[in-house]
Amino acid sequence: MDGGADYAGNVAFFSFLSLFPFLIFVTNLAATFEETQAASEVIAWGLARVPPAAAEAIRPIIDDVVSKSSGSVLTLSILGTLWVSANALEALRAGLNRAYGVRRGRSFFFHRLQGAIMVVLTGIVILIVAVVDVVLPALVQFFANDLALPDFVSPLLAFGQLVFVPVVMIGATVILYRFLPDTDHGVRNVLPGAFLAYALWLVLAAGFGYYIRNFGDYSLIYGSLGGVIVLLLFLYLAAAVFLIGAEFNVVLEEEAAETKSASADKG
Repeated sequence: MDGGADYAGNVAFFSFLSLFPFLIFVTNLAATFEETQAASEVIAWGLARVPPAAAEAIRPIIDDVVSKSSGSVLTLSILGTLWVSANALEALRAGLNRAYGVRRGRSFFFHRLQGAIMVVLTGIVILIVAVVDVVLPALVQFFANDLALPDFVSPLLAFGQLVFVPVVMIGATVILYRFLPDTDHGVRNVLPGAFLAYALWLVLAAGFGYYIRNFGDYSLIYGSLGGVIVLLLFLYLAAAVFLIGAEFNVVLEEEAAETKSASADKG
């Protein structure tokens, strides 16, 4: 896709900008309900899913954020997260519109409102996934050791934990492919790209981690900023994976249209 690298770069930049406002929001919201430990567990869960070099670079900043909670910061973080994260979604929208060959068709206010709603829903989904991923292992262990339940219960819960995160990630990708671009596409039309994007995400997570551990010592070039550069590069590649999935949907739709047209001509 022409310009895909530029769109991926925009998404990576705005995603990085929205990271800390979102973390401030989560930790201060948890502190409001006296659940700071729960917020720390969610943040630890998130750090475990980014490259270690990046996690080490931003962990001191996050620890400092967690230790400073205030209602004013909470309010500012809500506004900052909604605005900056909406910018990241706008970059994704522009990339999807380019992939589907459509122009910006809806108003600025509609885009901003839709972006704010999607940011809130994304935050909720992230928290749910993190909590389920943290709680389910303890739940499985509890059922296995402390309750006289049928033997199939523990494997069933373990299987649920295994498939929960992929189902949520693929579902979230489908929602973005379906509603973010300024054109209408059915769920069936965007499912293939969502599955491809998730498969490429798995390859990226494994391959990027291996590369950083064995070949990518960015601290030699960027010094103390090496971890930040690694995180930006990871976000950039993740955005590229998302846009590749959308482009895959476009190719399938074009092939289906050509096949239908050829069949109509023969008829």
